[in-house]
Amino acid sequence: MFQRKHQEEKLEYRLRCVVKWWERAGGCTAINELNNVLLMLEEDRRKVEKNEQQTKNLIEILRKAIEGREKFIDEKSKEVAIKQKEAEKVANQILQKENQLFREHQAEMKNRENSECMLM
Repeated sequence: MFQRKHQEEKLEYRLRCVVKWWERAGGCTAINELNNVLLMLEEDRRKVEKNEQQTKNLIEILRKAIEGREKFIDEKSKEVAIKQKEAEKVANQILQKENQLFREHQAEMKNRENSECMLM
């Protein structure tokens, strides 16, 4: 920003000088100075274009990085979801086994009670 302002001030000063030289000496010095100003403007234009291209390149790199990160997050989310389903499946199997063992234990206890009652 500061550099751009400085360039503009420099250009404005040189253009004022061109007008003065034109008024004093005629066209030759003024034309040379105008050519120098035009060269400076062309150089500034190339710098701006280069900066714009660099900015576009950086934006593209950032866009790809964001897409890659989103893809990574999606893949990790899928992996987590799969592992969570597997864990739920194992937990359900454990609960079913515990319920089965509990029912078997209750049945065994009931059989013992019945056996003891019959013996009496």
